Amino acid sequence: MSSNWYLIKIIPGMEKIVKTNMERTLKSKGLQDSVFQIEVYQEGYLLINMIFSDEVWYIVRNTPMVIGFLGDENKVSKPYIIPENEVKMFLNRK
Repeated sequence: MSSNWYLIKIIPGMEKIVKTNMERTLKSKGLQDSVFQIEVYQEGYLLINMIFSDEVWYIVRNTPMVIGFLGDENKVSKPYIIPENEVKMFLNRK
C-alpha cells in the first residue's frame, strides 16, 4: 500500500506539540509504521505522509488542537491528497 501527503489544519502556534502528541499516540496504538513523515508546513498547518486508513485518519484528526484535514471539513469526506511535486518544492525550500 502506498502513502500520500495530506495537509492538516491545526491551532496556530501549536505545531510542535501537535506533531509530538500525534507521533506518541500513533506509536502507542502500534500505527507508527503508517506515518512516514510529519512536517511543519507553516503556522497552523502540518504536512503528513501516511498510508491512509480509517484508524490512522481517526487518530490524526482527533489529536488535540487538530482542526481537520484539508478537504475533510465535515470530518466525513476523505481528505485531499497533496500532489507529490508540491510537497517536494516545499521540502526543498526548507
